[in-house]
Formats: sequence, C-alpha cells, structure tokens
Amino acid sequence: MTTGAFYHPGAIRVDLIDKTVTYAPSGGWRADLGYDVNVRAGLTSLQGCAAAPEQHSFRTALAAPAAVPPETPTPYAAVQPIFAARCAGAGCHRATADDGGGCLASPAVGLSLCDADLVDAVLDVPSRQVSRLNLVEPRDAARSYLLRKLLPGDTPDRPAPTTLGQRDPPGAPLTDAELRAIASWIDTGPAR
Repeated sequence: MTTGAFYHPGAIRVDLIDKTVTYAPSGGWRADLGYDVNVRAGLTSLQGCAAAPEQHSFRTALAAPAAVPPETPTPYAAVQPIFAARCAGAGCHRATADDGGGCLASPAVGLSLCDADLVDAVLDVPSRQVSRLNLVEPRDAARSYLLRKLLPGDTPDRPAPTTLGQRDPPGAPLTDAELRAIASWIDTGPAR
C-alpha cells in the first residue's frame, strides 16, 4: 500500500472461506488522500499459480473512518460442539457422545481432538502432512493447516489447496458458519 512514494505498513488478513484479502493500515487512513495497492510479481496462490502484477488506486473519503475496535477472543466453548459433533467416531479423532465423548486411546493419525487434548495437540504443532504449516498458527487461520483441511475442495475427492489426503471430516463439509467459528477461534487467539 503506497501513497505516492510512501509505503504504508499494515496488517493483511486472508479469509480462505470467502477467498478475500483485507488490509488494515497500522496508522489509519488519512482523509481525502489517494492510495495505490500494488500486486507484485512473485505472489502466488495457495495452488502455486502466479499472480499477474497489477495496480489499483482509490481515494479516501473527506472524513477519516472511525477506528475498528479489537476483536473479542472467541472462546473454545464456541467451537467445542463442532469438534464434538464432526470429529468423533470410529477411526476419528475423539470418542462419540455415546462413548462418553472423551479421548481415544488411538485417535486417527495420532491426533486427539478431544476436549482435554485439543489445544495442546494443535497449537504451534507442525502438520504431519505438510510440515511447513502448523496445525494451528495462533492468530492466523489462513496459515493453519487444520482450517485448510476442513475447507471443501473443488470436488468431494479433491481436497483444498496445500493439503494432502481427503478433506476432513468425511461426509458433508462443515458449514460456512462452522468454518467461520473455527477461523475466528484461531484468529482471536486459540485458548480453552
């Protein structure tokens, strides 16, 4: 992001669910000023496709917008029912409610997503399938392998980009609301 020759630092947020990128300047926008967004050569998609270099220009309104308040952390209680309902069963990552809903002795691929183990099992832990990505990268859902593994692919047998094997959980994909709850939990600082 630039204004003339001046670079404006800020935070870039990638939303894999909506497939959008959001930029928030670290110092706020100045009123009635022109800005340029530059996409440079070398930027690639999650599937490795090169982005075409381009520039987009815009002008801010006469009055500067109000500051955006920080996000309230999403509690684990908001995502626990999703993991409980969608990650349980034979060959999965936690016991079913009928089996007490607790931890399995041998969860799938050694990844326990039961309530007692989940945060420690995923937070800052490299994925076994794509080791350059952590299962959960704190405050960055777009770089978290767990979220990518949950995203529906182009077809039922084709997983989301940068994942290996099938999309999880098997069966119907998670809803957008379920995916957003998990992404929010990761983006606002995953905790119990």
